[in-house]
Amino acid sequence: MPAALLASASNAIIIGFSVRPERKAQELAEQEKVDIRLHSIIYELQDEIKKAMSGLLEPSAGEVLLNGTPLTLARLSHQVALLGHLSGIKMELSSLQNLRFAVGLGGIRPGITPQLALAGVGLAGYEDTPLRLLSVGQKKRVALARLVLVPAALWLLDEPYANLDRDGIGLVNRLLEAHARRGGAALITSHGAYAYTAGTPRRIPLNPSLPTPSGEKVGRGTL
Repeated sequence: MPAALLASASNAIIIGFSVRPERKAQELAEQEKVDIRLHSIIYELQDEIKKAMSGLLEPSAGEVLLNGTPLTLARLSHQVALLGHLSGIKMELSSLQNLRFAVGLGGIRPGITPQLALAGVGLAGYEDTPLRLLSVGQKKRVALARLVLVPAALWLLDEPYANLDRDGIGLVNRLLEAHARRGGAALITSHGAYAYTAGTPRRIPLNPSLPTPSGEKVGRGTL
């Protein structure tokens, strides 16, 4: 079945990477009122998907649902946690102050404290250390502690393994496993430092030439 008809039936959009739609496909999409978004730079495609899922980008067609309810900016701070290349932590504040600030914005998950969150990422004893004095990897761990602390059900993680050693990569995987056990979900973009072993993650190849782990092919340039 043509992608435009599938998108129309499911009230979805079509995203293309390094492709141009054929004339007949374009005409069918216009007929079915399906939005086609084309990208030639992989990071722009990643950013659009993350912004749509985090409520920062208003969809021109379809909707983003979280627990069956449309995701809006009003629900964003308590429902979605974002960790990107810019971690959103303040260099002049201490580790503990950064986490307390995060709690003030997004609330706190039952059964945890900022101190426990820092200990859980290997930063016990660094509570009062200004972020500017920490290594790049330690700053990343503070950002990870913030994820653990807030009650967001959906984590959007852009390269969460970057700047981490092997122990840090294992830490990310343990945090993801614990989050999944609590009923949470995570959307992750990664360039390969990915070794999550619990459950069966769903992989979405952004390179159309690469097969999925099960051997199935994805449509060229589309998700």
